[in-house]
Amino acid sequence: MKLYIARHGHAVSNAENPSRPLSAVGTAEIERMAAFMADAGVRLHRVVHSGKTRAMQTATIYARVLGKAEKIEKLDGLKPEDDPAVTARVIQELSSDTLIAGHLPHLDRLLALLATGNSELPLLSLPTGAVVCLEREGYRDGWQITWMLEPSLIG
Repeated sequence: MKLYIARHGHAVSNAENPSRPLSAVGTAEIERMAAFMADAGVRLHRVVHSGKTRAMQTATIYARVLGKAEKIEKLDGLKPEDDPAVTARVIQELSSDTLIAGHLPHLDRLLALLATGNSELPLLSLPTGAVVCLEREGYRDGWQITWMLEPSLIG
């Protein structure tokens, strides 16, 4: 099974729109990321998001390009300051390739927890629009990061 952790795309400022939807730049970068991943053979069975507008929009783009739009759902516990251990427990029950669209600092802490068992260990910091792929097949006690991609790498 593969797990894709995706930080939402660039969003407009709070002053411009308090719900902070994706900007035109953010929408374009997620579209490019999704197309690149589709060309690489990535397919999704499930897409979840935090419920915040920018994460939902990011999830919708990935679902449309890499899977089926009806498989998009809000998952509690993905807000920026939520405890990553809650999300990690949900992830352990997954059995099909899934993408999680969310926010910092939650995603950085979740990645650290899944890969090392310690959410406070500074492992990496996801740039806006980045995706990390993790796999657990063959890794009984945890997840292994297999790749990371960010919009600046694909043009």
